[in-house]
Amino acid sequence: MKRLICAVVTFSLILCLGLFVLSGCEDPAAQNTANEANSEVNKLKAKLGDLTSKQEEMTKNIEEMRKGLAEKIDSRMDKIASDLKEKLNAAVEKIQNNSSKAISAAKDIVKDSQTELDKERENTKSETEKLVLSIRDEIKKSNEDLKKFMDNQLRELYPYAYQPRRLEPNPPPAPEK
Repeated sequence: MKRLICAVVTFSLILCLGLFVLSGCEDPAAQNTANEANSEVNKLKAKLGDLTSKQEEMTKNIEEMRKGLAEKIDSRMDKIASDLKEKLNAAVEKIQNNSSKAISAAKDIVKDSQTELDKERENTKSETEKLVLSIRDEIKKSNEDLKKFMDNQLRELYPYAYQPRRLEPNPPPAPEK
């Protein structure tokens, strides 16, 4: 665009210079040509002025559009950033809530498991105690039965030496005469 303006200005200057040189001539045809050229130069100057004003106007419009577009882009980027931040915060909050729920559920499960284990341990303990008592009773009974059996065996084999529940040992039997 600037090259076009420079070319038009250069052409108009050369044309004006030619007209100036020709204006001193008294030839009516040359005078008419110079006048026509002068009117053409004036028309070109007007067009050049219009083009220059249009160029300035277009430059201003482009600058305004650039600024408006930059503002729109900035506002959209700000909005996108704020939306992204809100969604990220919401996601983090949701994860924290889910984590805290999972932790409390895990604690409840552990607590319930501990309670069940305590109950089971108590049941096992009481059953074991009952079993140990029954085994003791069986052992006592077996010992008593064994003592009775041994007493009977001693009585049959050694009737002279048999003394149930002795406090002092008996002297050996006297020799027979």
